[in-house]
Amino acid sequence: MTTPVGNVTGSVQLVASINNQVFQSAVNAQGTVGLSPSITAPAIVSGAAGSLVEATGTTGTITFSGPHGLAGTETLAVFWTGGYAWKVTITSQTTNSITVSAAAGTAFPAGTTAVNVAVGQPITDLSMIGSNLQELIISSTQTALVDLLDSVPTSRLTELVGPSNGNPGPYIWPQTAGESTPFSQTIVDVMVYNNSTQSAVFTLLAVMA
Repeated sequence: MTTPVGNVTGSVQLVASINNQVFQSAVNAQGTVGLSPSITAPAIVSGAAGSLVEATGTTGTITFSGPHGLAGTETLAVFWTGGYAWKVTITSQTTNSITVSAAAGTAFPAGTTAVNVAVGQPITDLSMIGSNLQELIISSTQTALVDLLDSVPTSRLTELVGPSNGNPGPYIWPQTAGESTPFSQTIVDVMVYNNSTQSAVFTLLAVMA
């Protein structure tokens, strides 16, 4: 739930400290400064430097070097060199493998491909109205895929983000004066997929009119 921290008129200075890196941004706004909760996203699935085999378009089988520990109900993202897919569901599984189907992203590569598998971590019950958005900063201490969803749910903004000194770095809007809003719908949920062997702290800061 977005937490208001005060009504403002004039210049607002946003300062975020991410993994001991500090970035700040000034914005002129009239309205409410709000923060969504930060969350800690766990590391990629244990043994997730697996292999994607028998892949065709949006379906494939991923094998791991040992037990993956997944329940089978998780929403996943699959990352590989040159692409990634998200909104990935498990259609069947064995102790050391999962068969998956992807609803969004790049088509799975043909042949055997090394992949990382990330379990989605949700932030729910937001109310971020696109037409009221004045500034948006999204960051993560590790490279992560962030998916902003409306009530349908339909993806309205999907970005790879990282720390302030990373590549990719934080998503910051606007970059230039007069830049169009990244979405016009109301965002109610955010799903974060951490593409790292280390846990990550994900932060979203928003200024709303």
